[in-house]
Amino acid sequence: MNGAKMNKKANAVIMDQQGSVIIQSLIYLVVIILSSAGVLLLINLGILTPKSSNEEILLSEFIPLGRSGELQIAEFNFCSNVDQNFDCISPKEEFSSGEEVHFNFVVESSTYDRQIMIVENYRLINPEDKVLLEVDEKNNFHFDMESNKDLERVKLKDYFILGHEEVEGEYRLELLIENPLLNKRVTLSRSFMVRNG
Repeated sequence: MNGAKMNKKANAVIMDQQGSVIIQSLIYLVVIILSSAGVLLLINLGILTPKSSNEEILLSEFIPLGRSGELQIAEFNFCSNVDQNFDCISPKEEFSSGEEVHFNFVVESSTYDRQIMIVENYRLINPEDKVLLEVDEKNNFHFDMESNKDLERVKLKDYFILGHEEVEGEYRLELLIENPLLNKRVTLSRSFMVRNG
């Protein structure tokens, strides 16, 4: 009888210790979750900026803010030149090595809190699938304005110069457009021919 009482006391002590360990684990878990949420909120608000030695960036929104909207590249042209009104002069899809390759495009984007921001990046890839040029301006807004509209059509233009030693064949331009206010991005891939002239 005395042994049974000691066993009950030992079991009670063990259960108290197990309960204490579980409660401590839950407290640590809650503290970790709250700390992580706080850091992610500060990053999302732009107060903290993470530094990465790796070029890959996690492309997700950690704290969803209920943002919605549209982002698309509605029109695209390769051109001999683009005028001051962003209109294409002489659309073409064949260029010579050493020539300037102009392009214009129209982005349709929803506004967020009466603002619109457009970031343009692109890559030029030769017929051998080698990247010749990569423009990656993460924080350089090519278009930034206020708007009372729900949807804006934005005309943009850019150009690059082909090298004199480029091989003949089909080249590819991969255009990446991003609206950081909406956390949306779209990619357009267009081909053009290069002839040695």
